[in-house]
Amino acid sequence: MTDQERQRQMDFILEQHARFESSIEVGQQELAQIRRVLLSAVRLARRERSETREKFNALTDAQIRTEENLVTFRAQTTEHINALKDNLAAFQGQVGQALSDVAQSLVQTNRRIDGLDETRGNGDGSQR
Repeated sequence: MTDQERQRQMDFILEQHARFESSIEVGQQELAQIRRVLLSAVRLARRERSETREKFNALTDAQIRTEENLVTFRAQTTEHINALKDNLAAFQGQVGQALSDVAQSLVQTNRRIDGLDETRGNGDGSQR
């Protein structure tokens, strides 16, 4: 092997070594970029998971409050319905008593009218 051939072989080896180191640097840069992207994705996923957890907890709390309010509403509604039933029963009793009083008053009025008719018919003598 001549000096020239050895020199070309050494130049070739040095060039290949330089290319290899260059590709390693590029690979390391790409790897660093991939790491940055992955870290950013992990941070974003954690933030979204945290926000989702907060929203879920808020919805759970709202659901619990809604259920408690519904129980209270049902109890109050039942109380109001029972009070209305009691008031209705009392009102029906008052209406029944009033109707009874009116019926008695009508009976008395009819008796008086009948009594007046009898006195008018008997007292005059000319009605027959």
